Order: sequence, then structure tokens, then C-alpha cells
Amino acid sequence: MQKNHKLRTILLSTVFALLAIALMTPAASAHTATSAHGAATATSQIPANGQNVNIVTKHGKAVFTPNVVHCNAQDFTKPCFTLTNTTNVPQGLIVQGNTFNLWPGEDLKFIFGPGVITFGLKSNRHAHLTIITS
Repeated sequence: MQKNHKLRTILLSTVFALLAIALMTPAASAHTATSAHGAATATSQIPANGQNVNIVTKHGKAVFTPNVVHCNAQDFTKPCFTLTNTTNVPQGLIVQGNTFNLWPGEDLKFIFGPGVITFGLKSNRHAHLTIITS
């Protein structure tokens, strides 16, 4: 009986790992993220479809607020969300193993296809932003 339990656990873990990999395939790249230097304010650029996510300093560490975003993919025609660095220091944004620098006051608009993707911060390995698009 114990062997069946271990086998079931291994099989379910493998299925979930493969499902996670399949859902994380839409990646943000330099082509899907556009910078908006010279914008008047970050709040004036919130996409009609998406949310504005800020990188803020909380308890001395950079974090995302909010840390989960749900949005519609809109066939790659409209930004899903805007990410703004409201801290006073450059932030290294980690997306699927790639790091992009986001300067203080800078914001990026992201367009994704359906799926789930997770962002991280180089300065705080515990800060995560999960984007769920449909």
C-alpha cells in the first residue's frame, strides 16, 4: 500500500510540474515590454483592461503591490498590466531567468497571451508577482 502512495505522489508531482511549465510558456521579453520614459504620471497610463502594479519598499525590502493580477489577453492588442518602480533605486526584474532593469519612476506595459507567469525581484528573492491571463 505504501508503494502505491509513493507512486501516486510521484506521478501527480510530475503532472503538476509539466502543467506549470506549459502554462508559463508566454514569456515577457524586450519585444513584449515597452518602456515609457517621459510619461507624465504612472497612474495616467493604467491600461483600461489591466492594473497598475507598483514596486514599493516595505520593511526595508522591495515588494510588488498587488502580488497577483488577473487580466484578459486581448489577442496581444492591449497591455495586460503596467509595472511601475516607485522605489528610489533601480530594480532587477526577473522573468523566466532573464533580468531586466527597471529604473526609479520607470514603468513597463506588458502584453501576454493566455497563461500564468511569475515575476521576481533580484533585490528580494521572496518578492513574487503572479500574472494570470485568460
